[in-house]
Amino acid sequence: MKQILLAAGLFTLFFSVHAQEEAQVKFSRSQAQNKDVYGGWYNFGSMIYDNLGGVDYFRNHLFPDSSVQVEFSNGFGHVWKHSMGQVFDPADDNWAIGGVVPIDLTDSYTVDSIRVWYRYFRHQTQYPDTIRIQVFTEPNMNLYEDPWSNGQSYATTSYDYTTHSGPNATQVINVLIDDDDTSTVSQTTLDVEINQFVNANEIMGVVVDYLPGNPHNFADTIDQYLSPPPTNQINAFIMYNFRDNNDQFYTGFYNHGWLIPSSIRYNENVQNWNGWYYPGIAYFNYLDHSDIDFHVVGTVGLEETEKTKFTVYPNPASDRIFIDSELNFSPQDIKIKDIRGRNVETIVNFTDNSINIATLSNGTYFVSIENDEVSGIEKFVIAR
Repeated sequence: MKQILLAAGLFTLFFSVHAQEEAQVKFSRSQAQNKDVYGGWYNFGSMIYDNLGGVDYFRNHLFPDSSVQVEFSNGFGHVWKHSMGQVFDPADDNWAIGGVVPIDLTDSYTVDSIRVWYRYFRHQTQYPDTIRIQVFTEPNMNLYEDPWSNGQSYATTSYDYTTHSGPNATQVINVLIDDDDTSTVSQTTLDVEINQFVNANEIMGVVVDYLPGNPHNFADTIDQYLSPPPTNQINAFIMYNFRDNNDQFYTGFYNHGWLIPSSIRYNENVQNWNGWYYPGIAYFNYLDHSDIDFHVVGTVGLEETEKTKFTVYPNPASDRIFIDSELNFSPQDIKIKDIRGRNVETIVNFTDNSINIATLSNGTYFVSIENDEVSGIEKFVIAR
């Protein structure tokens, strides 16, 4: 279960980092390959961008050595982002805004894969480079519910600057990338199987690091957008993040990005954030989301979505909804759930394939039907 943890040294100060900002770019990318299993892809930043707007999109050069340089939107300087990650909270109410079925709070789930959206410029071809994926589950994370008393909550996990990694990662996966992974025109994805089981009502997180396998020199330039290009071109791995300018959050909100900047990487941070992957909700006082997809399987709701055999109408509805299906079911097979997966209506009388919803408030709901013949879940909206 999520819990409130207190750590005065971490949230007595609303943390802000002063660093150069990498260039804002247009959110435009190629379609990723669909995964051939039931379930659903979750990307909180993309959902906010597509459905609520007010979101900017930035590129980020990752490199474990801050002596190398890149061109920022406000000048030329040293690389300062060493790790990027994302916290994943599937039970967040906002998923319904994007039409994604939230996971029932009573269900465990499995994240079988993640997608890291990236560009990769490969000039040095002698050796492969490495992408390291660290996976963290809630028992190895700390959750801070509204520490600043302004509605902003965040999660984090520990970081060891001597190893440039999290000492309590649930699993660590190293992926070699080479010529076949090059992508210079548009974003593509690195799809990584993680098969991480997560307990009911718990969150998880992942962290991505780029570890160069080819040599680099002090003050090399890895930026691929300079004209003319650098004389000594070294390989460049670029990740992306969404910045929600409208701050879509509420108390208990844990979908946000993680970051290790140079000050924490080299144990030079003076604002009490050394030893932690610090959250996007504190970064520049903005709410950032790394462009990472999570593929969820193994929950009742998501499995049912793939096997839906009925429809609900009208949608939006006001006082009554109708269920259209040629298959047989009885009232005890039907449940009305809210966007948190909680049962809100018990069906007693079910005549003419209709359900009275007059007592429910405006909002998003789901009809779930389960028996030997019917297995599915359908979303509907009440708007009066």
